[in-house]
Amino acid sequence: MLVDLTQLVHKEMTVWTNYPKPEMTVMKTYEKDGCYSDKICVAIHVGTHVDVPIHFIEGTASVEEIPVGTFFGDALVLDVPVSSPDHKLNMEQFSAAIKRFGSPSVKGTTLLFATGWDRHLGNEEVYLRSCPGFSKELADHLVSLDIKAVGLDTPSLDYYKSPDYVGHKTLLGAGLVGYENLQGISKLAGKKIRFYGLPLKLKGASGSPVRAIAEL
Repeated sequence: MLVDLTQLVHKEMTVWTNYPKPEMTVMKTYEKDGCYSDKICVAIHVGTHVDVPIHFIEGTASVEEIPVGTFFGDALVLDVPVSSPDHKLNMEQFSAAIKRFGSPSVKGTTLLFATGWDRHLGNEEVYLRSCPGFSKELADHLVSLDIKAVGLDTPSLDYYKSPDYVGHKTLLGAGLVGYENLQGISKLAGKKIRFYGLPLKLKGASGSPVRAIAEL
């Protein structure tokens, strides 16, 4: 079974503060041109997307330089519900969630954190400006596990008021990639899945929109 974990892209969608909303324009119509064609203009870090190291670490890999195998494979969906604003995901939550899988080896896998924060999608004040993210302690630990990617159902790897983007800098600085704005992963919490989050092959880009899919 396949489960779509991707936000719908549209002109009025919730986007990161100071980012432009997507522009979607009709170029050709059936009446005038005999076909329908349109174009989009969308910031890379809008909607469900992947961050790659160059997003925060100068001189590191851009999206087309990342091995394609990084963007799919075995994944664990960790149940780490969050209700408080500006919460830092911590080692206690991670340890409890990973134990539900029997403390497996996670080397080379993707870890998806189901916080439930996507329930606030559409409420920009809460979804964006109160979002949770990784603590420095947990980010360091994730790097030590030799995983290849992380993902969240929040708009950022960092909590909104983070002064130093420590989640991004720690994880991307270690060569991991990070998925943001996943939608609906809480219904898969506690499950092992195959995850697909393939980016566009964009030269020099700091990330890419993705169609995120779970295979059960």
